[in-house]
Amino acid sequence: MNVTPSPPTLVDPQKKKTVQTEHKINKEPAPPPPPIMVDNIKSYENLYGELINQISEENFQVKFTKDTTAKINCSNSENYRKAINVLQNNNFSFHTYENEQSRPIRVMAKNLHYSCKPENIVKKPKR
Repeated sequence: MNVTPSPPTLVDPQKKKTVQTEHKINKEPAPPPPPIMVDNIKSYENLYGELINQISEENFQVKFTKDTTAKINCSNSENYRKAINVLQNNNFSFHTYENEQSRPIRVMAKNLHYSCKPENIVKKPKR
C-alpha cells in the first residue's frame, strides 16, 4: 500500500490548536545567466534606453570593459532572454556564452560491449 506521508502536526500549548508544519525543500538557486558582451557601442543612451524599455533597471547591470565594449549582467534567465531579444532586434553586435540551464545534458556510457547498438542504448526500456 503506497501512502504519501502528510506533514507532522503539532499542538500549540498556548492556543490549544493543532499547527501544521511544513517541510522545507532545499533547492539550490539557479546559477546566474552568463554575461552579454556588446561591441562597438556608439551611443550608451541608445543601448540603455532600449534595455530599460523591456527590463526594469534593478534586473540588469551594464559595465564598460573598454571604450566601446559593454558587459551586461542580468539577474535571471528571463531577463537574459529579454536582453538578447532587444540586442538582436536593434542589430547590436554582441556575443555571449552558453547558458548552463539551456545546455543539453551529455552522458558517457562506459564498459559496454562493442556489439551494442546506439539505438538500443538510448531507447527507454518498457516496463
